[in-house]
Amino acid sequence: IVPDDVSDLFVMYEQLEDDVKNVFFNAVCLYCEGMRLEGIKAVSYYVICLETLAAYEAKMTGKKDMNKIDMIYEFLQTVFTKSSLSHKSVEELYSIRSAYVHNGIANNDFLDEVFMKSLISNSYCETVERIANYALITWLKKR
Repeated sequence: IVPDDVSDLFVMYEQLEDDVKNVFFNAVCLYCEGMRLEGIKAVSYYVICLETLAAYEAKMTGKKDMNKIDMIYEFLQTVFTKSSLSHKSVEELYSIRSAYVHNGIANNDFLDEVFMKSLISNSYCETVERIANYALITWLKKR
């Protein structure tokens, strides 16, 4: 989803300090990788994108040792003014990311697990993609 003010976003990006620019660029790369993939792979990359932004925010607010799930949840609460995304939803997202990453990104046997295949529908992936997309745009605009 490309926002109407994409040219303004490029200007905002160029005005970022180098360390902030690197954080944003890395998050965008993860988001783009998710867009190339499907199912659990895509969701994992979208969650890691969110985790990248959340980790930066936690570091900047002196909360770098915070539990990752709490860190992402707190970050999303600042991104979405009227968030209906529950802590349990973030736990579920993070468990998908963790299960995939900790079983090895190249471990395709993991993808054959019936439970995980049934858990990840196209609409679920699209929803997580939109969350990551909106978080990226909002995060950049708040700079």
